[in-house]
Amino acid sequence: MREHPVLLLCPSLVGAGVERRVYLLINQLAAHWSRLKLGLLREEGEFLSRVDKKQILYVAPTALSQLLCLPFKPCTELYHFLVAIGQIRAMLKTLKPAVVVTFTLETTLPMYVVRLLDSSNNNLWIISEDSNTAVATGKACKIRPVNKILQTLLGYIYQTADFVTTVSSAVQYSVEQIYAIPPEHINVIHNPIDCVAIRQLGNASPPLDFDYILAVGRLVKVKQFDLLIQAFAHTIKSYSIQLVILGEGPELFNLKQLAEQFKLAQLIHFPGFVDNPWVYMKHAKMLVLTSQVEGFGNVIVEAMAVGCPVIATDCGGPNDIIQQSINGLIVSPKPESIVQAIEQFLDDPDFCNQLSSQAQQDIEQYNPEHSAARFDTMLVQLLSTSRLRLP
Repeated sequence: MREHPVLLLCPSLVGAGVERRVYLLINQLAAHWSRLKLGLLREEGEFLSRVDKKQILYVAPTALSQLLCLPFKPCTELYHFLVAIGQIRAMLKTLKPAVVVTFTLETTLPMYVVRLLDSSNNNLWIISEDSNTAVATGKACKIRPVNKILQTLLGYIYQTADFVTTVSSAVQYSVEQIYAIPPEHINVIHNPIDCVAIRQLGNASPPLDFDYILAVGRLVKVKQFDLLIQAFAHTIKSYSIQLVILGEGPELFNLKQLAEQFKLAQLIHFPGFVDNPWVYMKHAKMLVLTSQVEGFGNVIVEAMAVGCPVIATDCGGPNDIIQQSINGLIVSPKPESIVQAIEQFLDDPDFCNQLSSQAQQDIEQYNPEHSAARFDTMLVQLLSTSRLRLP
Protein backbone atom coordinates (compact mmCIF):
# COMPACT_ATOMS: atom_id res chain seq x y z
CA MET A 1 0.00 0.00 0.00
CA ARG A 2 1.17 3.51 -0.80
CA GLU A 3 1.36 5.71 2.29
CA HIS A 4 1.21 9.25 0.89
CA PRO A 5 -2.10 10.99 1.71
CA VAL A 6 -4.01 11.86 -1.49
CA LEU A 7 -7.08 14.07 -1.75
CA LEU A 8 -9.43 14.02 -4.75
CA LEU A 9 -11.71 17.08 -4.73
CA CYS A 10 -15.11 17.00 -6.42
CA PRO A 11 -18.16 19.26 -5.86
CA SER A 12 -20.54 16.36 -5.20
CA LEU A 13 -21.47 12.93 -6.54
CA VAL A 14 -24.49 13.86 -8.63
CA GLY A 15 -25.20 11.59 -11.60
CA ALA A 16 -23.02 13.22 -14.26
CA GLY A 17 -19.99 12.17 -16.32
CA VAL A 18 -17.27 13.71 -14.14
CA GLU A 19 -18.78 12.33 -10.94
CA ARG A 20 -19.07 8.88 -12.48
CA ARG A 21 -15.39 9.05 -13.39
CA VAL A 22 -14.45 10.11 -9.86
CA TYR A 23 -16.28 7.33 -8.05
CA LEU A 24 -14.95 4.68 -10.43
CA LEU A 25 -11.39 5.99 -9.97
CA ILE A 26 -11.49 6.19 -6.19
CA ASN A 27 -12.95 2.69 -5.86
CA GLN A 28 -10.03 1.33 -7.88
CA LEU A 29 -7.30 3.49 -6.32
CA ALA A 30 -8.41 2.75 -2.75
CA ALA A 31 -6.86 -0.72 -3.03
CA HIS A 32 -3.39 0.84 -3.48
CA TRP A 33 -3.47 4.06 -1.42
CA SER A 34 -4.04 3.68 2.32
CA ARG A 35 -4.71 7.39 2.91
CA LEU A 36 -6.83 8.23 -0.11
CA LYS A 37 -9.82 10.51 0.46
CA LEU A 38 -12.57 11.95 -1.71
CA GLY A 39 -13.27 15.50 -0.58
CA LEU A 40 -16.79 16.75 -1.36
CA LEU A 41 -18.14 20.29 -1.15
CA ARG A 42 -21.66 18.88 -0.89
CA GLU A 43 -22.36 15.44 0.54
CA GLU A 44 -24.99 14.54 -2.02
CA GLY A 45 -25.61 12.78 -5.32
CA GLU A 46 -26.81 9.54 -6.85
CA PHE A 47 -23.30 8.03 -6.72
CA LEU A 48 -22.76 8.72 -3.01
CA SER A 49 -23.83 5.20 -2.09
CA ARG A 50 -21.26 3.72 -4.45
CA VAL A 51 -18.28 4.99 -2.46
CA ASP A 52 -17.22 3.60 0.92
CA LYS A 53 -18.09 6.19 3.58
CA LYS A 54 -14.58 5.81 5.02
CA GLN A 55 -13.17 7.24 1.76
CA ILE A 56 -15.23 10.43 1.93
CA LEU A 57 -13.95 13.59 3.57
CA TYR A 58 -16.67 16.18 4.01
CA VAL A 59 -16.29 19.39 5.97
CA ALA A 60 -19.59 21.19 6.40
CA PRO A 61 -19.43 24.98 5.98
CA THR A 62 -19.06 26.66 9.36
CA ALA A 63 -21.76 29.01 10.60
CA LEU A 64 -19.18 31.82 10.58
CA SER A 65 -18.20 31.23 6.94
CA GLN A 66 -21.85 31.12 5.92
CA LEU A 67 -22.50 34.35 7.82
CA LEU A 68 -19.51 36.11 6.24
CA CYS A 69 -20.61 35.01 2.76
CA LEU A 70 -24.26 35.88 3.35
CA PRO A 71 -24.09 39.17 1.35
CA PHE A 72 -23.10 37.12 -1.69
CA LYS A 73 -25.90 34.54 -1.37
CA PRO A 74 -28.11 36.19 -4.03
CA CYS A 75 -25.27 35.37 -6.45
CA THR A 76 -25.36 31.62 -5.83
CA GLU A 77 -22.18 30.67 -7.69
CA LEU A 78 -20.09 33.31 -5.93
CA TYR A 79 -21.53 32.29 -2.55
CA HIS A 80 -20.64 28.61 -3.09
CA PHE A 81 -17.18 29.63 -4.36
CA LEU A 82 -16.41 31.59 -1.19
CA VAL A 83 -17.76 28.84 1.06
CA ALA A 84 -15.70 26.25 -0.86
CA ILE A 85 -12.49 28.13 -0.05
CA GLY A 86 -13.13 27.59 3.66
CA GLN A 87 -14.10 23.94 3.15
CA ILE A 88 -10.98 23.13 1.14
CA ARG A 89 -8.69 24.89 3.63
CA ALA A 90 -10.22 22.76 6.39
CA MET A 91 -9.77 19.56 4.38
CA LEU A 92 -6.10 20.33 3.73
CA LYS A 93 -5.56 21.02 7.42
CA THR A 94 -7.25 17.73 8.36
CA LEU A 95 -5.58 15.40 5.85
CA LYS A 96 -2.33 17.25 5.03
CA PRO A 97 -2.29 15.60 1.60
CA ALA A 98 0.85 15.11 -0.45
CA VAL A 99 -1.27 15.39 -3.60
CA VAL A 100 -4.51 17.23 -4.33
CA VAL A 101 -6.45 16.51 -7.53
CA THR A 102 -9.25 18.93 -8.46
CA PHE A 103 -12.13 17.94 -10.72
CA THR A 104 -14.14 20.72 -12.45
CA LEU A 105 -13.70 24.48 -12.08
CA GLU A 106 -15.91 24.39 -8.99
CA THR A 107 -13.00 22.91 -7.02
CA THR A 108 -10.10 24.16 -9.17
CA LEU A 109 -10.85 27.88 -8.72
CA PRO A 110 -11.19 27.82 -4.90
CA MET A 111 -8.11 25.57 -4.68
CA TYR A 112 -6.14 28.27 -6.49
CA VAL A 113 -7.26 30.87 -3.94
CA VAL A 114 -6.41 28.52 -1.05
CA ARG A 115 -2.86 28.21 -2.39
CA LEU A 116 -2.61 31.98 -2.61
CA LEU A 117 -3.79 32.40 0.97
CA ASP A 118 -1.44 29.79 2.40
CA SER A 119 2.08 29.91 0.95
CA SER A 120 3.17 27.11 3.31
CA ASN A 121 1.05 24.65 1.33
CA ASN A 122 3.57 22.24 -0.14
CA ASN A 123 1.28 19.66 -1.70
CA LEU A 124 1.35 18.73 -5.36
CA TRP A 125 -1.65 20.07 -7.22
CA ILE A 126 -3.04 18.23 -10.24
CA ILE A 127 -5.91 19.64 -12.28
CA SER A 128 -8.08 17.01 -13.94
CA GLU A 129 -9.46 18.63 -17.09
CA ASP A 130 -12.58 16.59 -17.78
CA SER A 131 -14.16 18.85 -20.39
CA ASN A 132 -12.74 21.16 -23.03
CA THR A 133 -12.95 24.24 -20.81
CA ALA A 134 -10.36 26.13 -22.84
CA VAL A 135 -12.43 25.92 -26.04
CA ALA A 136 -15.78 26.41 -24.26
CA THR A 137 -14.50 29.58 -22.56
CA GLY A 138 -13.64 30.99 -25.99
CA LYS A 139 -17.36 30.77 -26.82
CA ALA A 140 -18.68 31.85 -23.42
CA CYS A 141 -20.25 35.05 -24.75
CA LYS A 142 -20.59 37.04 -27.96
CA ILE A 143 -17.95 39.62 -26.95
CA ARG A 144 -14.66 38.09 -28.11
CA PRO A 145 -12.34 40.28 -26.00
CA VAL A 146 -14.19 39.11 -22.87
CA ASN A 147 -13.69 35.48 -23.87
CA LYS A 148 -10.00 36.13 -24.45
CA ILE A 149 -9.64 37.68 -20.99
CA LEU A 150 -11.37 34.67 -19.42
CA GLN A 151 -9.07 32.27 -21.28
CA THR A 152 -6.01 34.25 -20.18
CA LEU A 153 -7.10 34.24 -16.53
CA LEU A 154 -7.84 30.53 -16.55
CA GLY A 155 -4.55 29.87 -18.32
CA TYR A 156 -2.70 31.67 -15.53
CA ILE A 157 -4.51 29.61 -12.89
CA TYR A 158 -3.74 26.35 -14.68
CA GLN A 159 -0.08 27.33 -15.00
CA THR A 160 0.18 27.55 -11.21
CA ALA A 161 -0.75 23.87 -10.85
CA ASP A 162 2.00 21.24 -10.89
CA PHE A 163 0.38 19.01 -13.50
CA VAL A 164 -2.72 18.70 -15.68
CA THR A 165 -4.33 15.46 -16.74
CA THR A 166 -6.86 15.52 -19.59
CA VAL A 167 -9.49 13.06 -20.78
CA SER A 168 -8.58 13.20 -24.48
CA SER A 169 -5.95 14.31 -26.97
CA ALA A 170 -8.21 17.16 -28.10
CA VAL A 171 -8.39 18.54 -24.57
CA GLN A 172 -4.65 18.13 -24.17
CA TYR A 173 -4.07 20.14 -27.35
CA SER A 174 -6.39 22.91 -26.13
CA VAL A 175 -4.64 23.10 -22.76
CA GLU A 176 -1.28 23.34 -24.51
CA GLN A 177 -2.29 25.90 -27.11
CA ILE A 178 -4.75 28.11 -25.23
CA TYR A 179 -3.48 27.87 -21.64
CA ALA A 180 0.20 27.63 -22.64
CA ILE A 181 0.88 24.59 -20.45
CA PRO A 182 4.14 22.83 -21.41
CA PRO A 183 3.44 19.38 -22.91
CA GLU A 184 5.67 17.69 -20.32
CA HIS A 185 3.23 18.90 -17.64
CA ILE A 186 0.19 17.24 -19.27
CA ASN A 187 -0.91 13.69 -19.95
CA VAL A 188 -4.04 11.96 -21.22
CA ILE A 189 -6.02 9.50 -19.11
CA HIS A 190 -9.28 8.49 -20.74
CA ASN A 191 -12.45 8.22 -18.68
CA PRO A 192 -13.09 4.85 -17.04
CA ILE A 193 -16.24 3.11 -18.26
CA ASP A 194 -17.64 0.09 -16.42
CA CYS A 195 -18.44 -1.90 -19.55
CA VAL A 196 -19.32 -5.10 -17.66
CA ALA A 197 -22.01 -3.38 -15.58
CA ILE A 198 -23.33 -1.49 -18.61
CA ARG A 199 -23.74 -4.69 -20.61
CA GLN A 200 -25.66 -6.31 -17.76
CA LEU A 201 -28.01 -3.32 -17.48
CA GLY A 202 -28.42 -3.24 -21.25
CA ASN A 203 -29.94 -6.72 -21.17
CA ALA A 204 -33.15 -5.48 -19.57
CA SER A 205 -36.42 -5.67 -21.47
CA PRO A 206 -36.71 -3.35 -24.50
CA PRO A 207 -38.07 0.03 -23.35
CA LEU A 208 -39.85 0.88 -26.61
CA ASP A 209 -41.77 -1.00 -29.29
CA PHE A 210 -40.61 0.94 -32.37
CA ASP A 211 -37.37 1.54 -34.25
CA TYR A 212 -35.52 4.64 -33.13
CA ILE A 213 -32.38 6.74 -33.36
CA LEU A 214 -31.01 7.63 -29.92
CA ALA A 215 -29.25 10.67 -28.47
CA VAL A 216 -28.21 11.05 -24.83
CA GLY A 217 -27.02 14.09 -22.91
CA ARG A 218 -27.89 17.19 -21.00
CA LEU A 219 -30.26 19.39 -22.99
CA VAL A 220 -27.95 22.38 -23.42
CA LYS A 221 -26.91 24.35 -26.48
CA VAL A 222 -23.42 22.88 -26.74
CA LYS A 223 -24.94 19.43 -27.36
CA GLN A 224 -26.63 20.79 -30.54
CA PHE A 225 -29.68 18.53 -30.41
CA ASP A 226 -31.32 21.05 -32.73
CA LEU A 227 -28.84 19.93 -35.38
CA LEU A 228 -29.92 16.32 -34.88
CA ILE A 229 -33.60 17.26 -35.14
CA GLN A 230 -32.92 19.05 -38.43
CA ALA A 231 -31.12 15.95 -39.75
CA PHE A 232 -33.94 13.71 -38.53
CA ALA A 233 -36.49 15.89 -40.34
CA HIS A 234 -34.73 15.05 -43.62
CA THR A 235 -34.28 11.36 -42.77
CA ILE A 236 -37.92 10.74 -41.87
CA LYS A 237 -38.97 11.53 -45.45
CA SER A 238 -37.53 8.19 -46.60
CA TYR A 239 -37.49 5.94 -43.52
CA SER A 240 -39.95 4.72 -40.91
CA ILE A 241 -38.05 5.53 -37.74
CA GLN A 242 -38.39 7.76 -34.66
CA LEU A 243 -36.00 9.85 -32.56
CA VAL A 244 -35.48 9.52 -28.79
CA ILE A 245 -33.47 12.13 -26.87
CA LEU A 246 -32.66 11.19 -23.26
CA GLY A 247 -31.76 13.90 -20.76
CA GLU A 248 -32.93 17.03 -19.02
CA GLY A 249 -31.90 20.66 -19.32
CA PRO A 250 -32.81 24.24 -20.17
CA GLU A 251 -33.18 23.60 -23.92
CA LEU A 252 -36.10 21.19 -23.56
CA PHE A 253 -38.76 23.79 -24.42
CA ASN A 254 -36.85 25.05 -27.48
CA LEU A 255 -36.25 21.53 -28.76
CA LYS A 256 -39.92 20.61 -28.39
CA GLN A 257 -40.82 23.80 -30.24
CA LEU A 258 -38.45 22.84 -33.04
CA ALA A 259 -40.05 19.40 -33.27
CA GLU A 260 -43.44 21.12 -33.56
CA GLN A 261 -42.15 23.40 -36.34
CA PHE A 262 -41.09 20.35 -38.35
CA LYS A 263 -44.46 18.71 -37.54
CA LEU A 264 -42.57 15.82 -35.92
CA ALA A 265 -43.78 16.09 -32.32
CA GLN A 266 -45.30 12.59 -32.52
CA LEU A 267 -42.02 11.09 -33.73
CA ILE A 268 -39.51 12.84 -31.44
CA HIS A 269 -39.56 11.72 -27.81
CA PHE A 270 -38.05 13.35 -24.69
CA PRO A 271 -38.29 10.81 -21.83
CA GLY A 272 -36.08 12.99 -19.61
CA PHE A 273 -33.51 11.47 -17.25
CA VAL A 274 -33.73 7.67 -17.06
CA ASP A 275 -31.99 5.38 -14.59
CA ASN A 276 -30.99 2.90 -17.28
CA PRO A 277 -30.04 4.66 -20.54
CA TRP A 278 -28.02 1.59 -21.61
CA VAL A 279 -31.08 -0.51 -22.35
CA TYR A 280 -32.18 2.28 -24.71
CA MET A 281 -28.75 2.09 -26.35
CA LYS A 282 -28.91 -1.69 -26.60
CA HIS A 283 -32.11 -1.58 -28.68
CA ALA A 284 -31.46 1.59 -30.70
CA LYS A 285 -30.64 1.49 -34.39
CA MET A 286 -27.78 3.86 -33.64
CA LEU A 287 -26.56 6.50 -31.21
CA VAL A 288 -25.86 9.96 -32.65
CA LEU A 289 -23.80 12.57 -30.79
CA THR A 290 -23.95 16.07 -32.30
CA SER A 291 -21.97 18.14 -29.78
CA GLN A 292 -20.18 21.35 -30.64
CA VAL A 293 -17.42 20.54 -28.14
CA GLU A 294 -16.92 17.28 -26.24
CA GLY A 295 -14.11 16.56 -23.78
CA PHE A 296 -14.33 12.79 -24.20
CA GLY A 297 -17.72 11.28 -24.99
CA ASN A 298 -18.71 8.70 -22.37
CA VAL A 299 -21.97 7.88 -24.15
CA ILE A 300 -20.03 6.74 -27.21
CA VAL A 301 -18.10 4.09 -25.26
CA GLU A 302 -21.26 3.11 -23.37
CA ALA A 303 -23.18 2.62 -26.62
CA MET A 304 -20.31 0.61 -28.07
CA ALA A 305 -20.34 -1.61 -24.97
CA VAL A 306 -23.89 -2.79 -25.71
CA GLY A 307 -23.35 -3.15 -29.47
CA CYS A 308 -25.00 0.08 -30.60
CA PRO A 309 -23.36 1.64 -33.70
CA VAL A 310 -22.28 5.24 -33.20
CA ILE A 311 -22.06 8.47 -35.18
CA ALA A 312 -20.40 11.57 -33.70
CA THR A 313 -19.66 15.04 -34.97
CA ASP A 314 -16.05 16.13 -35.20
CA CYS A 315 -16.01 17.83 -31.79
CA GLY A 316 -12.78 16.79 -30.06
CA GLY A 317 -12.95 13.89 -27.61
CA PRO A 318 -14.73 11.33 -29.83
CA ASN A 319 -11.72 11.34 -32.17
CA ASP A 320 -9.80 9.39 -29.51
CA ILE A 321 -12.52 6.73 -29.39
CA ILE A 322 -13.75 6.37 -32.96
CA GLN A 323 -11.63 5.00 -35.78
CA GLN A 324 -13.33 6.20 -38.93
CA SER A 325 -15.38 3.46 -40.66
CA ILE A 326 -13.74 0.85 -38.42
CA ASN A 327 -15.65 1.13 -35.16
CA GLY A 328 -17.89 4.15 -35.85
CA LEU A 329 -18.29 7.31 -37.92
CA ILE A 330 -17.08 10.88 -37.38
CA VAL A 331 -18.93 13.49 -39.45
CA SER A 332 -18.81 17.25 -39.87
CA PRO A 333 -21.35 19.19 -37.76
CA LYS A 334 -23.73 19.86 -40.65
CA PRO A 335 -27.27 18.46 -41.10
CA GLU A 336 -26.47 17.02 -44.53
CA SER A 337 -23.41 15.13 -43.21
CA ILE A 338 -25.40 13.72 -40.30
CA VAL A 339 -28.23 12.69 -42.65
CA GLN A 340 -25.79 10.89 -44.93
CA ALA A 341 -24.28 8.92 -42.02
CA ILE A 342 -27.69 8.01 -40.56
CA GLU A 343 -28.93 6.79 -43.94
CA GLN A 344 -25.76 4.76 -44.46
CA PHE A 345 -26.44 2.96 -41.17
CA LEU A 346 -30.11 2.39 -42.00
CA ASP A 347 -29.32 1.09 -45.49
CA ASP A 348 -26.45 -1.21 -44.52
CA PRO A 349 -27.06 -3.34 -41.38
CA ASP A 350 -24.00 -5.48 -42.19
CA PHE A 351 -21.80 -2.38 -42.04
CA CYS A 352 -23.33 -1.50 -38.66
CA ASN A 353 -22.68 -5.00 -37.32
CA GLN A 354 -19.09 -4.83 -38.52
CA LEU A 355 -18.49 -1.53 -36.73
CA SER A 356 -20.20 -2.71 -33.54
CA SER A 357 -18.19 -5.92 -33.43
CA GLN A 358 -14.91 -4.05 -33.70
CA ALA A 359 -16.03 -1.41 -31.21
CA GLN A 360 -16.73 -3.99 -28.51
CA GLN A 361 -13.13 -5.16 -28.80
CA ASP A 362 -11.66 -1.65 -28.80
CA ILE A 363 -13.40 -0.40 -25.67
CA GLU A 364 -11.70 -2.83 -23.28
CA GLN A 365 -9.00 -0.18 -22.81
CA TYR A 366 -11.55 2.00 -20.97
CA ASN A 367 -12.29 -0.49 -18.20
CA PRO A 368 -11.91 1.18 -14.77
CA GLU A 369 -8.88 -0.86 -13.73
CA HIS A 370 -6.94 0.30 -16.80
CA SER A 371 -7.75 3.99 -16.32
CA ALA A 372 -7.02 3.74 -12.59
CA ALA A 373 -3.68 2.05 -13.30
CA ARG A 374 -2.64 5.00 -15.49
CA PHE A 375 -3.84 7.43 -12.81
CA ASP A 376 -1.88 5.49 -10.20
CA THR A 377 1.27 5.58 -12.33
CA MET A 378 0.92 9.35 -12.76
CA LEU A 379 0.64 9.89 -9.00
CA VAL A 380 3.65 7.69 -8.24
CA GLN A 381 5.83 9.31 -10.88
CA LEU A 382 4.95 12.84 -9.79
CA LEU A 383 5.63 12.04 -6.14
CA SER A 384 8.94 10.37 -6.96
CA THR A 385 10.20 13.30 -9.06
CA SER A 386 8.86 16.12 -6.90
CA ARG A 387 11.35 18.35 -5.10
CA LEU A 388 8.72 19.48 -2.65
CA ARG A 389 8.96 18.47 1.02
CA LEU A 390 6.25 15.86 1.24
CA PRO A 391 4.94 14.33 4.45
